[in-house]
Formats: sequence, structure tokens, C-alpha cells
Amino acid sequence: MENIYDRIPLPYIGRSGEMSVNISRFVDTALKEKTTLYSPVIEAIVNSIEAIREAKRLDGKIIIKPIRSTQIPMDSEALPDITGFVVEDNGIGFNTENRNAFDTLFTDYKVSMGGLGVGRFIFLKYFKNARFSSIYRDNGKYRKREFTLGSKTDIIENETDNPIEASDTSTIVTLDGLRQQGYDKKLDTIAKKLLERILIFFVDDRFECPAIILRENDSEIILNSLIGNGQDIQPVHSEQFSLSGLKTSEGETTPREFLAKIYKIIYPGSLTSKLCLTAHGRVVTDNSISKYIPEFKDEFFDKDGEATRNYRIVAYILGKYLDDNVSFERGRFNFPVEGSDAFYPLSQQAIEKESANIIEKIFKDQVLPRRQKRIDTFRKYVDESAPWYKTYLKELDLSAIPGDLDEQMMETELQKIRFKKEQLAKSELTRIIHNPKIDLFAKAHESIKSVQEAGINDLAHYVALRKIVLELLKKLLEIKGSGEYNKEREIHNLIFPVKSDSETTNYSEHNLWILDEKLNFTELVTSDKAIDKTIKDRPDLIIYDRKMVYRSGNDKGNPVTIFELKQPGRYDFINLSAKEDPIEQIKRYVIEIKHKKHLTPEGREIQVDDNTPFYGYLICDFNEDVRNWLLETKDLIPMSDGMGYFGWFTNIRLYLEVITWDKLLKDSELRNKIFFKKLCLV
Repeated sequence: MENIYDRIPLPYIGRSGEMSVNISRFVDTALKEKTTLYSPVIEAIVNSIEAIREAKRLDGKIIIKPIRSTQIPMDSEALPDITGFVVEDNGIGFNTENRNAFDTLFTDYKVSMGGLGVGRFIFLKYFKNARFSSIYRDNGKYRKREFTLGSKTDIIENETDNPIEASDTSTIVTLDGLRQQGYDKKLDTIAKKLLERILIFFVDDRFECPAIILRENDSEIILNSLIGNGQDIQPVHSEQFSLSGLKTSEGETTPREFLAKIYKIIYPGSLTSKLCLTAHGRVVTDNSISKYIPEFKDEFFDKDGEATRNYRIVAYILGKYLDDNVSFERGRFNFPVEGSDAFYPLSQQAIEKESANIIEKIFKDQVLPRRQKRIDTFRKYVDESAPWYKTYLKELDLSAIPGDLDEQMMETELQKIRFKKEQLAKSELTRIIHNPKIDLFAKAHESIKSVQEAGINDLAHYVALRKIVLELLKKLLEIKGSGEYNKEREIHNLIFPVKSDSETTNYSEHNLWILDEKLNFTELVTSDKAIDKTIKDRPDLIIYDRKMVYRSGNDKGNPVTIFELKQPGRYDFINLSAKEDPIEQIKRYVIEIKHKKHLTPEGREIQVDDNTPFYGYLICDFNEDVRNWLLETKDLIPMSDGMGYFGWFTNIRLYLEVITWDKLLKDSELRNKIFFKKLCLV
């Protein structure tokens, strides 16, 4: 087990041969754990509480006074910055025993109260000066000891100790010379922040907390009075619980006992509800409760007549396991954040999670409606945007999903369920196959059903995406506000990415199914790329189908499909002045491929012979001139719906269709309509 001193730079031997301490280096190198500007003030208050406890006083009192900058703020109404604090108590004082303990690094004087002997050095982490003035009793007489906390090699500097006429003991600690600005300026804000950090002393029922007063001029706030029903800090619930850690060969470890104290803290503004692990009267770590209960991320509100006040929940966790395993600076615990081992059977996360379960139980009236709201958010997303996930909604564990529910997070969580179910089902099927027992086969049906369910959901997702693609195509075919149509390239990219081929484009990245369902299974597709790298002419799409799609046989029997796409609203390709009409282009590509004048973009020979079938498609808009051109000049046959023409070129074995963009869209919608209907997308 790690000793807390193992990470501390050791004192060094001075020239005189006596042991001394390089205090500045110790502060810079050793005190690096999580602390704040309020940490030194809290340390002083805690020391005062312990001094009053040691004196066994029932009239204990601690007075805290801020020290403000003498520099006048530019805003005449603004309060000056706080540069320090004075903390006064009527505890036992710096008697000889306390003084010697203060002068000893890692003193074990207060080890029974959780003291680790280094807390006072936090003063120097934030302040340049820490001065002490204390009246104590010695053999029935009063003495006054004054000194400063050294920053070089001596812990105590400038010490005086003289007899004094007095009637009571006291200690005044003055912290000034703030190294960095940042304290709140208003007295009530400071009071609440101090109280929240020392609330643990009011939580602990083992002793009565002394009066703690924040005072400035004629104003004072008694921190004790801020706690209770009707106050800004209200106790809500207290509950003991136990946790057992890592199992060993002898069985579970001894259960550790903890106490959860839950408070409602009313503050203006938006604040986070916290779960605090404590040790020896100090908050060591705090985490948002929403880490374990996402519903706690939203604000809480109280109605006070017509007024609404927001508040947060703060839970303090106490326990011997926490006291025994806190780090020397009280900025963390020695046990791991996650996991456990033989030395530390419980992790921070395990303790926090069980504490969160208690909090959730206490605030179930607020949690359940918020959780239902999150469920409704998921359901709305699935109903409107992702219906293929409907079967997964029952699998959701919303308590494990942190933060706000945006579409990306919901998609990720649903994908996790899909993957988990599919992997579990496949694993079970593998086990059944390799262990063919009757009882295992009885389970096979459910496993197969889970795999099929994942496949059905994927198919539903795929069909829904088709609906979106067709809506986009319909939009691209519409005339724009400028009176122009979208460019051919934009439509081309929707169908198949321009300047790409099947070697670089996955089947899920193109939408060739718009043209023909069989094209989902094509290979060696090129899009707007020269068939041969040495020749600039290119068809919009040239496609070599897998033989398995159409027939069995050798590769030369695989059909070759060529597309030409023309911009909607464009008709000039029929003019004699056009460089070459698209039908002649398709025919020329066929002839050149048959004569092996071209290679694929990867340098492969295109395997064709005299019997290789070719399919050509020209997709364009029609007007009267285009119809006459197709019918009279090209001698093509009209289709029955009047939205296309077809013809057969026997000598080159080319079947050609010329169809409108509207027909392409209409036919594709008809092919998919039944699937859209099944998914309630139409």
C-alpha cells in the first residue's frame, strides 16, 4: 500500500548538519492536488474547530473577517477586491504542545482527528503571509505567542512568547498578500461558499459545531443560522449503507460502512447538484450527480408563493474507509477512481454509484417525470427519424446515458444496443453449434431471432434512407428560384460520386438503385472518368456487372451498361451544332470497347467479345423537338407511358433506352413504395 509520505520531497541536511526544510520548494512540488482559493480559509476554520473541540468548550466561536484591497475600484459602486482573511477563535491556543506540533513537518499530533501534518502549508500556496497571534494557558497563567509561517527553511519565524494579563484563550490567524485574485466580493456569497465546504461539520452528529460568524464592519452572517427548514441550506435525508468490495478466495471482504447526508442548497443562478466524498471533516472530491443520474442535470425549482427559487442537491458521504484512505493534502483518495484490488476493495466510483442510488430513491418524484421526458425524446426521434430502431427502445437504460439527448448521442446509444444484441446472439449461436445438446438447441430460436431482428432493422434503415434520397432527387429536378435548373453534376453526384469508381466507392456510398436495382451488385464502375487514361472522352457511367447477377458463364458474357445523364431542362444536345449527340456517344463507346481500344482506369483489359450484351441509357428531359428527334431521326419506339423510348441495335448487341428524369424518379418511387408504406413513411 502506498504511504502518503512516499510522494513528498524529504527535508534536506543544511550546512550546520541540522535537519531543515525547503518550505517554498515543498509548497511548489508537494502541494499540487486539487485545491481552490477557499482551501486555506477552510483549513484555518477547521483548525479553529479542532482547537475548540480540544478545549472542550460549549461556547466555542469562530469569527472570519475579509481583508479588502485599499485600491479604490473604477466602478464607485463596486466592492474592493478581497486580498486576505482574518480567522479568530476561542480555542485552546498555541500552547507548547501545539506549537511544537506546528513546527514539525508531518506531525502526528492530530492524526486521530485526520490531521496529516501539512495542511498549514496550503496557506503559503495562496498567500504570501500567514501570521499567528495566540493566547494560551500555561500552569494556570496566560501567555501570548506570536509568529509567522516561514517560507524559507524554518517553519516558525519571528516568534515571541510572553506573559500577558488575559481572561480567555484565543488564536488569530491573518492570511494576506493574496497571490492571485478571484474571491467573491459579497459577504453572503462568501458565507454560502464557506458553509458548503464546511457543512460536513454540521452533518457529523458526533459533536456540536461552534458558532461560525462571517463579519465585516457592522454586518455579520452566522453560518449556523443558514442551515435548517426554511433556510438556504436544508437537510433532506440521512441514510447509512454498506458496501462489500472485491471477492477473494476466502470470500467477500468485510463490508465498509458509510453515511449519506443529503441537503438542499438554494442559490440564485444555474448550479450543478453534487455528490461529495469527505474525510475528517473536509470535502475531498465532488462529482455531478448527473454522472450517475442524468436527470439531475436539469435545474430544480421551489415555489415560494409567486416566487420561484432554484436549488441544487448536495450529498455528503462519510465513512471510516474514506478517512483511512485520504491523500496527505486531502485533494484525492488513495483508492482508485475505478476498479479495485486487494489493498483497496472499493473504488471511488463504486461508492459514488451506491450513493447516487440512494439519492435517486429519495428524489424519485422528480427523477421519474424527467426520465419519462427523456424516453419521450428518444421515442420521438425513433418515430420521426429512425423507425428501424423501434424494437430497441425497450432495451434502453437511460440511467447510463449522460447529458443532453441530441440526435448524434441517441443514434450512438441505439447502435450500441444493436451491436450488443447481435454479438450476444452470434456468440450464443456459435456455442450451440459447437455444443449440440438438446437444451442448447432449444435456445437457438431466440438467438436466430435476435440476429434476424438486427438485419430487419438495418433493412428498415436502408429503406428510410432511400426515401430521403428520392426526396432530394425530386428537389434537384425542380427549377430554382433563379429560373435555372440544377447542374448535371449535382444530380450525378447523388447517383454516383463524380470522378470515382467502384474501387474507391463502397456500395453504400452510391445510389445506382435509382437507375436500376441490379446495379447495386455491379463492379468495375467508373463515373465520369476516362475509360482509358490516355483518352479524354468519357461516358457519365460505365458499368460492368458481376456475372452472378445475370447468368453464369465466363466473364465475356457479363453485360456492360453505359449511362449518359443530361441536365434537366436542357435540350440542345439534339442540335446539329452539338459536338456529338448522346446516343451516338453511347454507340461509339460500345464499338470502341468491343474493339478493345480502352482499358479500365486501373489498366485492366475489358473482357468482351461479339456476344457480350450492352445496355445504354440516356436520361434527359423531353420537349416536342426531343420527342420528334427520338422518334423520327433515331427511329426509337415510344414506351406505353409516353415518358421514354427504346430500341435495339442488332449489330453491336446494344439495347438502348431514353427516359425522362420524371420517369426515373417515378419508377424508383414505385419500386420502393411498398417498403415506404410498411415503415409508415408514406
